[in-house]
Amino acid sequence: MSTKKEMDAWRAELIAKVFLLSSGFTVLPVPEDKAYDFLAIEDQGKKQKLAIEVLATRSSKMTIAKKFEALRESIVPNGMPVVLFYINSEKENGYFEVIGKNNRSGILPLKKAVFKELLSENMN
Repeated sequence: MSTKKEMDAWRAELIAKVFLLSSGFTVLPVPEDKAYDFLAIEDQGKKQKLAIEVLATRSSKMTIAKKFEALRESIVPNGMPVVLFYINSEKENGYFEVIGKNNRSGILPLKKAVFKELLSENMN
């Protein structure tokens, strides 16, 4: 039987995958030795590739910035932007952040319009 934290992490990952699929991305698994949860590739347009990391949390935007500061600062994109999803699996909402080679989006609400607009600005 899974613990509550494991269930929250599993649900958060599913919520992120559904969000990406509904935003026009295909979700791909990565080998278990990789640093990210999975990859996403844009179905049409630029065929942009993203490395995805999903974190289950019930924290507010301000708390997320503090709680995950070390992780956020340690991420170095290798040829593709990294998207951090901060998902509240209970409410099925949350935030995301895109970390590109030369810029960071900051923590933004999990909304398709915001996500698509940000990625169209070519984060890497």
